[in-house]
Parts: sequence; C-alpha cells; structure tokens
Amino acid sequence: MMATSRSNLLRSLNDCTCEQILQELKVVIALLQQSTQRVEDDHIYLAAFCEVLEAAFTKGLKSPNSLFGINKDSYWNWIVSLDQYYFNNKHNPVLQKAIEEVTSNRQVHTPLSRGRCFIRVALNAKIISVPVEQLAKNHKLTSYWYGADSIISQDEYKKLLISLLFEVTAVDFSLNYQHCSFLDETWIIPVRCLFILVFLFVVSVISENSSAAIENIRHASLPCRSSYTSSGNRKRLFSSTGNHGYLYC
Repeated sequence: MMATSRSNLLRSLNDCTCEQILQELKVVIALLQQSTQRVEDDHIYLAAFCEVLEAAFTKGLKSPNSLFGINKDSYWNWIVSLDQYYFNNKHNPVLQKAIEEVTSNRQVHTPLSRGRCFIRVALNAKIISVPVEQLAKNHKLTSYWYGADSIISQDEYKKLLISLLFEVTAVDFSLNYQHCSFLDETWIIPVRCLFILVFLFVVSVISENSSAAIENIRHASLPCRSSYTSSGNRKRLFSSTGNHGYLYC
C-alpha cells in the first residue's frame, strides 16, 4: 500500500479502516527497519511512520467532553493520565520520565503538539508500545477513551498494534524533541538556518612610554578587507562599508 504516493496516503488516512491503518503501519515499520544507522529527523520514512501511528491512536478516539469538562479529542490526554493508574502495583519510571519530558517542554502547549512530542520522546526511549500496553490492561479505561470501532478497543487489532510497536523498539531513533514548536502544524522538521551577524570594532590606541589610551572606536559590519596601508607607525584599516579607524603601534 506504500506504493501509492505519500500525499494520497495522507489524504486518505482519516478514512482508512483499522485493517488498512495497521497494514500501512506494518509496511512503513519494515522500511524503517532497513535503516543501517539511527533514524534521525531527516529520515525519508519518519514522517510517514508518525502520521500512520497517529492515525492508529486517533482511530475511534472519543471526542465529547467528559463530565469534568476535559476534551478527549487527543491521544495525549489519555497518555498523560496513565500515571494515575498503577497496574499490578507496578509503576513504570521510564514512561513517567517521558511524560515529564513533554509536560516540562515549553515549546509545546496544545494536546496535539504534546502528543506528537511524546511520540518522539518514546521512540528515542524505546517505549512506544508501553502506553498502549498500559491502557490495554484496563478495559474500563480503554472504553472511556475509545469507541468500539477503534484499533485499541478490539482485541485482535490491539494485539497486532502492540506487536508492531514492539518491533519498532528494535530501531534506534535519535530525534530532536527540544525544538519542536512546529508540531502543531506538521511532522516535518523545518529547515533551520543560522545567521551570524558579526561587527568589527576598530579601536584607535595611542601608546607612549609604555602607557596606552583609546583614541577612537568605530564599528563596521563584516566582511572586511584584510589588507591595510601602513604609513610610519600608523596603520589604517579599511572595511567593506568604507569605515575605518587607526591603530598606532
């Protein structure tokens, strides 16, 4: 199914059945497993994998407000609530740490961006299957968040999803989740450009009898010509903007 264009895949994800989403997930995971190096932000199949995984998490997710006024339209809302439940009296410290990484991240503010940030953190930490495993242990909690048409509510599909996500933990990920303010808009990492503005300060120094005093300070934007003219013990420096200063030595 990945033979279709990626744009066609993304347009149709919301209309896919559970079987179709899981099939897409299976194929894109196989493509990630072919990587001989760590999967980083520029990996060709990373965004497609995240989008299909999000479709699996979103399929059948309930949207009405709860009795307490909490909107349940994001998978992040149930993930962050997992720390309130201890299954077999066992607390998962790695999952808790991942959740804390997201809640303390000042660049993500909405349930959507926090959910996507969590996926990136969980992939790095190799715990992407853990939230679904935890949720699956509590049928009442599962039915609270998901309808009967969801992947996570149906035993056959849920088991397959957990199995596929467990396979993903064999892949090494190195994803940036500190600079992710873009996640509300896209899974694609924008191109980051660094501009360095440099200013040249030309200082005129007068030296006499081992004492020195600053005579004049000028500044000009670089680039500057590295050449200079010399007249006696005074050197005149030129910049590309035409500004100059004097250095006595």
